[in-house]
Amino acid sequence: MLRKRVMTEHSDLTFTALYNVLEKLKAGERLSDKDQDVKQRGLVLILKDLHESIDRLVAEAYGWPADLSDDQVLERLVSLNAERAREEAVGQVRWLRPEYQIPRFAKGAVAKTAELDIGETVVAIDESKPVFPKDRYEQPLAVEALLSASAVTLDAAAISRAFKGGGKKIEPRVSQVLLTLARYGRVTRLPDGKFAARKVA
Repeated sequence: MLRKRVMTEHSDLTFTALYNVLEKLKAGERLSDKDQDVKQRGLVLILKDLHESIDRLVAEAYGWPADLSDDQVLERLVSLNAERAREEAVGQVRWLRPEYQIPRFAKGAVAKTAELDIGETVVAIDESKPVFPKDRYEQPLAVEALLSASAVTLDAAAISRAFKGGGKKIEPRVSQVLLTLARYGRVTRLPDGKFAARKVA
């Protein structure tokens, strides 16, 4: 609301100008006269306080320290995303609003909490196969999660069939994903063409 109001009142101000000045303030850099003008008219100090409050509240919601660096936040988010992908690969979904979401997106699902002992709503979906993500950045996480949940080694064809609506049509992409995961040490490629999840010590 603040940004919208500022930009309505000052049509020459842009998001880029506001956030460039904000970054300079955070870094303790000297502001030019032009920057000072943007800071004053754009209410950049108030914007800075609002961002800091949001960051603090988000960290609190995740149970994280408020003073994490950007790299530490990113590392934790990537780890959390991988954890959720592993859960969803075995049919467990954490719903934010189960009474609203389940009837619309997971008909027939039953809410469970005991399996993970997390005190949150976890749903075991009747449909046993996970959906292969359309987002290319989420696909490696889904493949790795599926492989981690498997008790046996799998090849690209078996992994492709393990996704709902998968099979031959996604097999070329799954093959690419497996090679990439193996290259980065996330999974192990075996001599027989199958893959195994990397064992974490």
